[in-house]
Amino acid sequence: MANEPLHPDFYAALTESAARLDAVCIPDENAEVFYELMSGGLVWRDETTLKFSTQFVGCLRALFAYRTSLMLGRHEEAFAPLWNQALKLAPNWIGFLPTRRQPTPELLAIYRRGNISLKKCTRDIKNGKVSLEDFLLSDGLTGDRN
Repeated sequence: MANEPLHPDFYAALTESAARLDAVCIPDENAEVFYELMSGGLVWRDETTLKFSTQFVGCLRALFAYRTSLMLGRHEEAFAPLWNQALKLAPNWIGFLPTRRQPTPELLAIYRRGNISLKKCTRDIKNGKVSLEDFLLSDGLTGDRN
């Protein structure tokens, strides 16, 4: 996602959905953390409990990617303006919690496993070892069929 320009409607979608996002403000201390395929970022399950528009889901993915880039010390600057705008409009969103931006060994391990699995799957698709259809019908990383 980091190589793609931000969709111009992300800012409009953010403005439209900011109040709902800001209302997601009570963290679940037991929320599972996972590597999100489309953003290449880490996501906590309790951050995605509401239904949002397709455009806003893209916006969220940019926020996940930027937050993960902060953890990795890479600071994907293309996403910084959207992050800053979201921080102004939805400062209470649990995705902005400092603990969700800290590069702990556990979080870095989850990121590495997801990133390595993604690269392997991409390579397997490219080399014809697995079809794109099979990949899309699986959970995307373990190969288990849904």
